[in-house]
Amino acid sequence: MEFLLIALLVFIATVVQTSIGFGSAILFIPIATLLIGVSSSAAIMFVVVPLTATIMYPLAAERTPIKDSLLPAAVSLLTFPLGILILINIDESLLRMCVGIAVLIAVVINYSTKGLQQSHNEPNVLRMILAGSLSGLMRGSVGMGGTPAVLYFNWLGGTANEYRSRLYGFTMTAGCIGPIIAALGGLYDQNNTLALVILALPMTIIGIITGKYISPRLSHKTVQKLSASLLLMMSIIAIYTASSSLL
Repeated sequence: MEFLLIALLVFIATVVQTSIGFGSAILFIPIATLLIGVSSSAAIMFVVVPLTATIMYPLAAERTPIKDSLLPAAVSLLTFPLGILILINIDESLLRMCVGIAVLIAVVINYSTKGLQQSHNEPNVLRMILAGSLSGLMRGSVGMGGTPAVLYFNWLGGTANEYRSRLYGFTMTAGCIGPIIAALGGLYDQNNTLALVILALPMTIIGIITGKYISPRLSHKTVQKLSASLLLMMSIIAIYTASSSLL
């Protein structure tokens, strides 16, 4: 039963990532953690998320230049190990509470009425570095590092296809270190983690095929609203789980 539930979760998470550009870890990790624990859940997403992005980037309907995503992705790789150190040295519940509150505030500001309009802003190096730095820290510390990149690419603007393409490029590049770190840390040697990763691979392909069918049917505003909903869900889950542990 556990294997079937994980397979179903991987499928749903991959459909969401393929359809709107991100969201796999936000959907998968909170639920999967209840079944297989934090480390195994993260280890599966370390493989599924970048694999999905790597497949989808060259297939994107309006593929953006990789340079649009490269700088924040490269910066996130530098701060990823620091995020792991933060996780090791700081209480996890307090960390999740801080991240949840920060994401909630950022989403409310970024997805205001003005934010939901289709903007076209020029790339900003400082914003790229900030988004990449925070993404690496969050990926290493709480396993969900897409939020800063999502907010940055939403600010950058463009069509729904361009938005997805930039996120694919970012995740493809930034996520490559995840499986390496997980393997060096022995995550794939724990319990049935390696078997679950192998199980996740065909479900990922099926999810990509399904999401590829759905994505052209989503308007730019719909993609933005779904993105905002996922980020809000992530922040609420983080705050709730943290408060339950801290109280």
